[in-house]
Amino acid sequence: MSKIYVKKNDYNKLIGCIDLHIHTSCSDGKYTINEIIEASKKLRLKVISIADHSTMQAYNEIITYPNDMIILPAVEISSVFQDVKIHILGYGEGLLNEGFQKFLKETRDSFNKRFYDYLKLINYSKSDIKVENFIKDKSTLSVKAFIKEISESKEEENLLMSYYLPSDNYIVNSKDVINKIREFNGVSALAHFN
Repeated sequence: MSKIYVKKNDYNKLIGCIDLHIHTSCSDGKYTINEIIEASKKLRLKVISIADHSTMQAYNEIITYPNDMIILPAVEISSVFQDVKIHILGYGEGLLNEGFQKFLKETRDSFNKRFYDYLKLINYSKSDIKVENFIKDKSTLSVKAFIKEISESKEEENLLMSYYLPSDNYIVNSKDVINKIREFNGVSALAHFN
């Protein structure tokens, strides 16, 4: 089986294509949705999806976008399948519905509770580092960044990350995520394994 890849000389062939898995500064991305739209125009992308982690806040921040560009609503949700943490992408306009937004909020709240319970578990006590600095959009915690900051060595970082494992008590089951996406007329896809 041969590998499929794009040679450097073929990059121009990609102009006018799609990108269905983009993160904004509302989750773990660097740029706002409007900056991404501008960059997408320069790249002549015709279809994009903002798939932030457990939030669709970026869609409320769109100022304007080109008539010849389609922005397909999307979200990326952490879930557990057979004790493995996986990310599910959901696509569709129905995901902007208030009922689905409530589901995302419950997912975020559960994740954040898990994080605070985790801090208790490891007896976190470094008062010079504020947890709030690792909360993006006042809803999503950047756990990896936090652990990296509080760790005094690579060994300690690995140990702390090993405590921070998926748990059915905090993360929604993948089947439930897929069913919820379907309930709101969306389509789901596997994003990647963690």
